Amino acid sequence: MTLTKLKKQYENSCNEYVQRFAKKQGLIFDGWVGSIGDVAVFSSQYPLKFNDIQIDLHTKQPKGLILEWLNGSIEFHLSNPNVQYINYESYIMGGRHENTEVEK
Repeated sequence: MTLTKLKKQYENSCNEYVQRFAKKQGLIFDGWVGSIGDVAVFSSQYPLKFNDIQIDLHTKQPKGLILEWLNGSIEFHLSNPNVQYINYESYIMGGRHENTEVEK
């Protein structure tokens, strides 16, 4: 397989993931920030890393959990900029921003 074909398959796969995710969440896929497979933007307000989208779909998380995590992260870090970041996978496993320690 040529690199051109491989790249096309990758792009098609990434775009299929975001379409399925958008449908699941009831969002509109606006496009990619950077390269295909980096960060996808939905409904003009939700930038999500492709890896987080994959985790959400593959682990069959409930609709809205990823948006709860994203909105909570933004809100919490606006008022607590020195708090450790909780990634989506940790959030799924029960990690919460309010339980993190403030870095000094």
